[in-house]
Amino acid sequence: MTSLNSLPRTLSIYAARWGIETMFRDLKTGGYNLENTKVNERRLRALVLLISIAYTLATLQGASLQHRTVVEYICRPTETGRLTERYSTFWMGLHAPDWGQSFHDWSDLAAVLMNLKPHKRLNFKQGLHALSPIESAL
Repeated sequence: MTSLNSLPRTLSIYAARWGIETMFRDLKTGGYNLENTKVNERRLRALVLLISIAYTLATLQGASLQHRTVVEYICRPTETGRLTERYSTFWMGLHAPDWGQSFHDWSDLAAVLMNLKPHKRLNFKQGLHALSPIESAL
């Protein structure tokens, strides 16, 4: 498993490594699909630069959303029995605009459905309350 003698040190290094692994996942299959681009060296350099900028912006946006405590509206950040977060800050920042657009697209239908299920109105109002901080972070 490891050549280190200290369990706390091993766990610390593994935790740091996990951040790198999630970034690789985001760049490969979780967002930009970098492995399937099949571009030449010159274009790959330009693509990596563009992806670096886009990745940084999406990650900063996701971090901003985490500080506003509205992440649970964009995704389910944790699951019972799961030790790591389900989605990275990159993923949250990348998909926050989708959540906002979906909320606008479907809010009329949701209002009609809320009239059928009055006990769900509180959830809808909480979603409306979360929409403003999410949109202000975008």
